[in-house]
Amino acid sequence: SKSANMAQTMEMPDGLEPLLQGPALLHSDQGWQYQQLSFQNRLERMGLVQSMSRKATCLDNACIEGFFGHMKDEFFRGREFDSFDSFKEQLDSYITYWNTRRYQVRLKGMTPVQYRGHSIRAT
Repeated sequence: SKSANMAQTMEMPDGLEPLLQGPALLHSDQGWQYQQLSFQNRLERMGLVQSMSRKATCLDNACIEGFFGHMKDEFFRGREFDSFDSFKEQLDSYITYWNTRRYQVRLKGMTPVQYRGHSIRAT
C-alpha cells in the first residue's frame, strides 16, 4: 500500500495463515496500526508472536533489522521503479531470492529456507 490503512493492516495476516506451519514471528515497525489492540489480538488468535522494537532500540530485532539493511543495499539503493505494481513484483522476487537462493555465512552457508529445515529436523 502507498499509505497506512487499518482495514488493510487487519487483512494482511490472512495471506500468512495458509503458510503457517507452527509458531511464527511477525515483525513490524512501530506504526500506529500495529500498536492497535485489535491487530495484536488478531495475531494472537492466529498464533503469531508480534516482534516490534522498543522506540530507538533497533537491537531488539537485530535479525530482521539486519535483513532490512541488506535489502536496502541490495534491492533499493540506486534503483528506480516504473510503477508501484512493478515495485511490489520486484520486491516479492527479491524476498523469494533472499529466502531460497541467497546463501549466508551466518547460517552455516545455507539459505534461510534450508537453515530452517535443518533446524526443524534437528529438534
